Amino acid sequence: MAGDKICKKCSRGINVYTDLFTVCEGECACFFHANCVNISEDVLPILSGNVLWMCDSCIRKFQIMRDNTRSTSREEISGTKPIEAEVMELKSTVADILQTLSKIVPDPAFNRPASLYSDHPTSTLKRYERKCYECNKCEQRRESSTTDVYYG
Repeated sequence: MAGDKICKKCSRGINVYTDLFTVCEGECACFFHANCVNISEDVLPILSGNVLWMCDSCIRKFQIMRDNTRSTSREEISGTKPIEAEVMELKSTVADILQTLSKIVPDPAFNRPASLYSDHPTSTLKRYERKCYECNKCEQRRESSTTDVYYG
């Protein structure tokens, strides 16, 4: 008869038009009489909503798969702790190096003429053209034959 399925539990036919039945949402996707899997007529409408039902065999497989995934996730999380500690140590080392360097090498932003940051750099540009751009500390006058790459 068209529309007949076989119940995996009792191996009898299920008429999809007249019998109460459910379908496993797991790997097997088999049909089951509602009575064979202890599902009452009141619960069946809930299963057709957004609740997934699985047979005993599929739920066991699902639980094993879930447990394996959880343990793998825990291992991955615990495996990142040494890396996080290493990153923190590297950040600390970099901070120490930067602090040491700041004592030795002055910040280039503080050595540039203020006119380079202003909206109208030409007002003080002439004064700095005559000074050694690469060595503001010495303040030596440039020789007239020197070519200035920066102010060309």
